[in-house]
Amino acid sequence: MSFSAARGSWDPRARTPRVCTMQSNWAALQSTIKGKGGKKSKGDKGATTAVRSGAAHDAHDKKHAKKKKRQANDEAPNTTKRSKIVPDPHKGTHEGFSVASGDTQPSTVDPLSHGRILDSTSSLSPTRLVELANQSAVASFSQSPNALVEAARLESVSHLCFSFEQLVSPILGKARWANTFEELMLSHDFQLDPVLPSDDATRAFCTDRLSPSSGPITSSGHNPTSDRETITHAVELIVVAVKRARVAVQRARDKANAEKALPRIIVERITPQTESTSSKKPPPPKKTKLSLGKAVVEIRDEHLGKLRVLYAHHHKIDVSALETEPKEFAEQQQNFYRAAFSCVARVVAAQGGMHRISGGHHSACHGSVFDVLKYGPLKVEAECFASPLNCRYKTFCSAFPDVDIEFGSLGSFFEFAPKHGSFQVNPPFEVGLVLRCAKRLNELLQQADEAGEALSFVVITPYWPNRDAYEALRKSEFNTNKNPLVIPANEHGYFEGAQHTKRAQYKPASCDTSVLFLQTVQGKGRYRVTDEVLESLRVAFRKVKESSR
Repeated sequence: MSFSAARGSWDPRARTPRVCTMQSNWAALQSTIKGKGGKKSKGDKGATTAVRSGAAHDAHDKKHAKKKKRQANDEAPNTTKRSKIVPDPHKGTHEGFSVASGDTQPSTVDPLSHGRILDSTSSLSPTRLVELANQSAVASFSQSPNALVEAARLESVSHLCFSFEQLVSPILGKARWANTFEELMLSHDFQLDPVLPSDDATRAFCTDRLSPSSGPITSSGHNPTSDRETITHAVELIVVAVKRARVAVQRARDKANAEKALPRIIVERITPQTESTSSKKPPPPKKTKLSLGKAVVEIRDEHLGKLRVLYAHHHKIDVSALETEPKEFAEQQQNFYRAAFSCVARVVAAQGGMHRISGGHHSACHGSVFDVLKYGPLKVEAECFASPLNCRYKTFCSAFPDVDIEFGSLGSFFEFAPKHGSFQVNPPFEVGLVLRCAKRLNELLQQADEAGEALSFVVITPYWPNRDAYEALRKSEFNTNKNPLVIPANEHGYFEGAQHTKRAQYKPASCDTSVLFLQTVQGKGRYRVTDEVLESLRVAFRKVKESSR
């Protein structure tokens, strides 16, 4: 990324943390927008100075990045005599840890925070954290996740995904079936199962999506030979397969409830294969395999380290107890691995299972965007749609609170009722879910506005003009920026939805992205959407290219 800062390397097996100094992306973005030093040029009387464009802008970025890299290597401090901070171009950069005016936080961070994938700093007071927790539904989840049930669900969904491909690929084409399966796992009310939909929801979804009217009839889309009878038959077979999967999960749940012994997770380190140094691809990541019976998940070591940090933070324990080998920590480590396996298995199941991991609907903004939101005037406190694997902040809502609560989740956004504050909203790009999100946002804003509270939401969705889901957001009475900030698809990208396991970490956007600001009257005054904020977001969204990883 162009706006990078010094970063400390980190070995997940090391016991001694290394410390390095960070520079905020918000500050870097301001410098780029306003000119060197963050000062406006004399001839500019407007709110901002235009960003350089074209080759001149790219040349400036490269020169700026090289300068920062040299300074980082010369100035970054070490906490041990033998530890050495070596920037790794294939792991990206830590992003955004210094503060905007008015915030307070340390100037250094523990590399365990994984600045590339987790900003562990927090300007939230303990009182505010308790307040947010009390406004969520986390208190209703008193039991720890059951790894045996998650293993059974992962196996069942994997078989279901295989059957879905066989039935749907001839109708939708090889390019569309996986994305459609992921949408099926998202577009229901989660009443019977957190991943598997009911029979009626499955039938309604598949009938709509497999209908030729839902997409183009081309060689890469619907097969023109798929008549109504063929589609109806496929839909009914999918309903049967989903029901079979739900029954298997329930059977596993009954068995797990009858057994008192806790399962043991098998942990194996995966050694990446050596490749030619001339390869332009990023090197294969170091991974760890977590297994329970036939259910297997793989997770990048840096993401497993991130889960350790979140788990230790939530349980108020020393993260070193989850990394060291002494026998006195063995059971504590197994508790962590059971929680980690359950969390990853749930996400993998929602993305297609062991048969085919898609992850297109679980993509996340990269660090530069989050830094603008947190350290700029918007002062964003938490994410409303995230998971322990793709969250940027330690404070977040997630779709699967029963397994994510072990890592600090506030529960589902739809059961979260903040009365004031500033939040980022980036729901999965599924039409029904976005529409449901729009209705919930308006409810919360109406209540806060009537109470005279300052409440603000930064809403990031596809730019879908004339679609009901998008128009419900754009036409909201609380939309304070009637002309949305629209980022062209070819100018930005996202973190991969399956970033925890995929080799490539970033993906180009598949459509234009819209950024809307829904705020109460008081929220508009406290969390100001300035021209500088808009331009900073536009720059921060710029596509992350392979060379910057």
